[in-house]
Amino acid sequence: MTKIDQEQFVRLDLNNPVFQLNLLTLQKPERHSALDTLNKLRQMTWSQVYRDNAYREGDFMRLLTIASDHDATYGKK
Repeated sequence: MTKIDQEQFVRLDLNNPVFQLNLLTLQKPERHSALDTLNKLRQMTWSQVYRDNAYREGDFMRLLTIASDHDATYGKK
């Protein structure tokens, strides 16, 4: 992995087929919310993003999946 300038904008890799399937099968409100979040991430620098919240590969944030049920991702409270 190359050293990345922390002030470089995040680039999103949305090419994972599982991620695409999950994104495209979300209900409209959830899909729009996810796309709004992705758009916000795209406008951030790496120093603004918590490094341990996503898989980082170079200057890309590689997204692997979207859980349609929040509790499925983080567990029930």
